[in-house]
Amino acid sequence: MITIYWNNTRQRNFFKQLFTTGILIALLFMQYGCSDDDDTQAASTADLGITKTVNTTAPNVGSNITFTTTAINNGPDDATGVKVTDNLPSGYTFVSATASTGTYTNDAGIWSVGDLSNGANATLDITATVLATGDYANTATIAGEQTDTTTDNNSVTFTVTPTASTLKTDLDVTKTVNTTAPSVGNNITFTITATNNGPDDATGVKVTDNLPSGYTFVDATALTGTYANNTGIWSVGNLSNGASATLDITATILATGDYANTATITGEQTDATVSNNSATVTPTVSNPTADLGITKTVNIATPDVGNNIIFTLTATNKGPEDATGVKVTDNLPSGYTFVNATASTGTYTNSTGIWSIDNLSNGASVTLDITATVLATGNYTNTATVAGEQADTTTGNNSATSTITPTKIYIAGEALGGTDPDAILWKNGTATLLSPSTNNARANSIFVSGTDVYVTGIKNEFAVLWKNGSETSLSPSTSRAKGNSVYVSSGDVYVAGYQNDGVNAQARYWKNGVGTYLSYTITSTSSSVAEDITVVSGDVYVAGSAGVDAVYWRNGTRITLNTSAGSSFARAMAIKVIDNVVHVVGYEISPTGYSPRYWKNGVRTNLSGTGRAYSIAVANNGDVYIGGENQYWKNGSSTAISGKAESTMIFNNDVYMTGGTKYWKNGVETIFTNDNWTRGNSIFVTN
Repeated sequence: MITIYWNNTRQRNFFKQLFTTGILIALLFMQYGCSDDDDTQAASTADLGITKTVNTTAPNVGSNITFTTTAINNGPDDATGVKVTDNLPSGYTFVSATASTGTYTNDAGIWSVGDLSNGANATLDITATVLATGDYANTATIAGEQTDTTTDNNSVTFTVTPTASTLKTDLDVTKTVNTTAPSVGNNITFTITATNNGPDDATGVKVTDNLPSGYTFVDATALTGTYANNTGIWSVGNLSNGASATLDITATILATGDYANTATITGEQTDATVSNNSATVTPTVSNPTADLGITKTVNIATPDVGNNIIFTLTATNKGPEDATGVKVTDNLPSGYTFVNATASTGTYTNSTGIWSIDNLSNGASVTLDITATVLATGNYTNTATVAGEQADTTTGNNSATSTITPTKIYIAGEALGGTDPDAILWKNGTATLLSPSTNNARANSIFVSGTDVYVTGIKNEFAVLWKNGSETSLSPSTSRAKGNSVYVSSGDVYVAGYQNDGVNAQARYWKNGVGTYLSYTITSTSSSVAEDITVVSGDVYVAGSAGVDAVYWRNGTRITLNTSAGSSFARAMAIKVIDNVVHVVGYEISPTGYSPRYWKNGVRTNLSGTGRAYSIAVANNGDVYIGGENQYWKNGSSTAISGKAESTMIFNNDVYMTGGTKYWKNGVETIFTNDNWTRGNSIFVTN
């Protein structure tokens, strides 16, 4: 016991306070304890271990063995992300693997075990074939995501000691050929048979058969295993005692080279009889020659769509030897429909396109006529190829081609019927009356979209549209109107012209029959007219006149074109938009008369000569063709023609124009009707 004496009251109070504070601190420690860091937790640990066994420690070379690998978690915590790496060394060939948990990937050598609870284990069996040489030490290593407290059990190695196999087999190979006296150019088939005469089963059986230089490989068919032409190895695999396997190799015989074809067989067991491990076949190759030739003609080079044409094929053997197995291949392309065929020798099968002639003597010729119908679209290039079983001394005449060019030329216009004109549509020169109930109609423009033919014009002073001959009125019966141009884009039908509601003509276009006036304020003395329309990427371009000015509208916005000094009136007659370049043609009127004009993006070019410029087309290479009165221009250079080129179109790089009773193709005139009272206003060419 300790007795404390106070000298005075101040000392007594001080020690009393100190004693009380110490008791409080002690109580706090007893209640809450003490920690340097309340948030710190101990890391989890798992002692992963690995063991490996093998079903036999002294296997025979060529036999299969099984390694059993066991992954163990000795705790104390569960393990996650467990992986075992086990790459088979060079002394083995992988056969298969079976895992009790997870999966094993042979190419990576990784067994993905996944989660392994405290005290749990998982096994992996890897089966492999023992090779004659290589490294036989097989190591497995385990790892997980937790701290491993004992690392000396994370890896295990097992090494086997292979012994030479005591198994014996008598492997035998034979070779035959389907013909012993083939000709150059023929295909022949070698049949190789691999047999195991025992007494034991054979493994790792391979047959080597590299085609010598006298052959070209065609194909191979193996009933067992696979054949690789690039190595010449037929991998047969296992072959039981008494079993056989066959391989057929088809090859083409060349004119020169080595024709002795040898096959050699090997396996992994000791072969008791080596004298039958190889077989050779050498065909006796002959080299007869026959110069086969083929020609082809067609009776109509430029037929109309729907017409029948006749291709005549002539196959000839120019010797010096007779030809056998002669065949001509002539598959009609997509632009035709087969009708019939007549062969002077042999038979023609339309489904295969093969004319089987068979034998053709030296100097002989035979013919085949194929009748076909020309379709509206497709490939019209028809090729025939001849071949036989003999070597062909001249291959340049083994193929022949005929190509036709079918066209459909549509012209819309008018013909005088009584005192007033009739609207007419010509197709390849055959006229169809569009307005049989009236004698006051004109067809001013045509557009063909797919199989649909659209024509616009005027009938009894009202704007109309004909689709495949069926008439639709565009304007009300109370308004005079005219359709001057038709264009089809993305299934929408556009017509440009004008409509007079009682004051004067006003430029207007119709989209699918719904009319829209184009911006310009008309008066009793000032009108506007839309002459041509085109649609590019959804933008609507219309060429015409507004008052005395040549203009065009883009999506309803009017652009006035520059004219010459002294011009009293101007009109834009046609418009084309190519690669965002706006091409417009028309004319101006001055005291000296009519003058043709061309505007490119609003910049005016005064074309040579006099009169009107009516139409324009732009080729893919950028060449600009403009049709006018008694002339047309190519890139500004004038060429004289007899008539008005009121419509211009480019089709298949050919330039078509029409006017009056004529049309021109690349400047060459054709009279499509002998009726001098007719007039072609618009042309459209398609196939």
